[in-house]
Amino acid sequence: MAERIRLQGDLDNANNRINVLENELNQQKSDAIMLKEQNKMIKLAKNLSKEGKDTFDVKIKINQVLKEIDKCIDILNDDK
Repeated sequence: MAERIRLQGDLDNANNRINVLENELNQQKSDAIMLKEQNKMIKLAKNLSKEGKDTFDVKIKINQVLKEIDKCIDILNDDK
């Protein structure tokens, strides 16, 4: 009986650790997506500024990218 209780405790601890690791993984995936999008925006801004586009066009492109980021975040939140 004592062995069963110990094993159940070990199982509970393992399940808790799995949950913690899954949450960390989801956070890291979210961070990676956000960093990729930030990198994309920086590259876009550099390219647009080199092309001599006016700031209005740059703002429109940035807003489009931000909408894509929001969609990605919504998808990640739906997976939880």
